Parts: sequence; C-alpha cells; structure tokens
Amino acid sequence: MTKTIDIDIQQEQKKAQEVIKAQGLRVLVCSGTGCIANGSMDVIEKFRELGAEVVVTTADGSAGIRGFVTDALKTMDYTYFFTCGPEAMLRAVNDEAPADIEGQFSFEERMGCGFGACMGCSCETKYGYKRICKEGPVLERGEILW
Repeated sequence: MTKTIDIDIQQEQKKAQEVIKAQGLRVLVCSGTGCIANGSMDVIEKFRELGAEVVVTTADGSAGIRGFVTDALKTMDYTYFFTCGPEAMLRAVNDEAPADIEGQFSFEERMGCGFGACMGCSCETKYGYKRICKEGPVLERGEILW
C-alpha cells in the first residue's frame, strides 16, 4: 500500500526528509509562493531527489500551478499532511482537506513574550487553549477548534 503525505515545506523540510527516508513513503510536496520567494527552490530539488512528487503553486503562475496550495490539494491523493504558515492559510488547508484525513499544522504566529506568560499566541483546542510558543508550534488537526 502506498502512503502519500502532503507537506508544505516552509518549515517542515527536515522533518519531511526524515519521514521519507525512515518509512520509504511516496510524498507529495506542495509548495506555495512563500517558498519560491524565499529562494527555497533548492529544497524542492532535494525532495525530488528523494523521489517525492513536487507540486509548486504561485498566485501569479510564475512557477508551477497558478493558484494557491489549496488549489493543488483538490487534485492530490494523500493520507496525511504537514502544513506550515499563517493561520489564514492553515485554516484554508483545513477546510480543503477531507475531514477523515489527519495532519499536523505548524503555526507561524507572533509571540509577545515567547515563554507562555502572555497567552498572546494561543490557539483554542479541544483540550483548552494551547500556547504556540510553549505547546506548539505544531498541533494535530484533530485537536484544533477552528
């Protein structure tokens, strides 16, 4: 059985490479405009070298598919995903992904204090509020209350 994972490689690249190597997974890497703008095309090539199918999206179509990561998700076959970005993008990925597919969200969040005292970077979960700076930045899809 082939397992497929969608990974937004902004901050998840190292974790993704470890998963690919350790479990021999077929991985779909979906990268948005931010990755291209940050000069991370070399990272995309590293995933290709590992045997990953890479899907690139840019809002203006300057590289890959014209559109957003969520547009690419509509055409992908995956059983788990990793995604990283601002909350609005994470919410859009959550809304687009099928309800029965689990995943991990790595939040890019402004942090007032950085050690959990101010609660400024909190995310509501079914276990109460979690601080992105302390209990995050990665949270499981099933625990987040959008």
